[in-house]
Amino acid sequence: MRKKAVSPAHRRSVAQELVKTQACSQRAACRILRLARSPFRYQGRVPTRREGQLRLRLLELSKAHPRYGYRRIAALLRREGWRVGQRHIQRLRRAEGLRVPPTKRKIIRRGVSTGLPTTATHRNHVWTWDFIADATVRGGTLKLLTILDEHTRECHVLWAERALKAADVLHWLQKAVEQHGAPDLTLSRTIPSWYSGNFYNFPARVARGLRQFLFALSVLMFTRLSSAQPLTPGTLKTNSSVTFAARW
Repeated sequence: MRKKAVSPAHRRSVAQELVKTQACSQRAACRILRLARSPFRYQGRVPTRREGQLRLRLLELSKAHPRYGYRRIAALLRREGWRVGQRHIQRLRRAEGLRVPPTKRKIIRRGVSTGLPTTATHRNHVWTWDFIADATVRGGTLKLLTILDEHTRECHVLWAERALKAADVLHWLQKAVEQHGAPDLTLSRTIPSWYSGNFYNFPARVARGLRQFLFALSVLMFTRLSSAQPLTPGTLKTNSSVTFAARW
């Protein structure tokens, strides 16, 4: 018995299974499941012809009006002359497995669109990069730099250090470009913070060197949602693929 027997019908089916497999007697099964013997011995009557017609009409109305519940279906049946109640229709719908499909919540897009394609169509089209903060088992800080090609899903750079400096970022970016070639577009959620000269509190001259390096390669730099606004902390992760690559 996987689920707890709560309803009388479920208790009856479990008791019948115990008696059928000769696990115990009828009296013992009813006593264990706290079921009276009269419901155990009850034999349901055969549905009449009118009940069969009601069930067919119920299926037709439910198919024609899939968003109608048992209350509105019962009202439609009463207009047609059927003497039925809401509970009766609810039991029939439940027996047929009918239910109103749940409404899907509309997801509203947030942020200002850049107007540029963010879905990679070929190799070196879009590189996604991000900085991830983690911790070791002993509680020490751990910073990770990840650079991922969105089309091939190849991780070009996966570097972990106790502290990441802007010079290290520039070094690994240059190394990735020398090995794989320059991308057409880079996406990051931290670009607005360092594009103005404050790259994780790095010196402005180093941040300028990083910008100049990408500008010399004609690499466009944008965030996932907006080219002028940083992402709000705690919002939906836009660099889930690069985050997954870094942690695994």
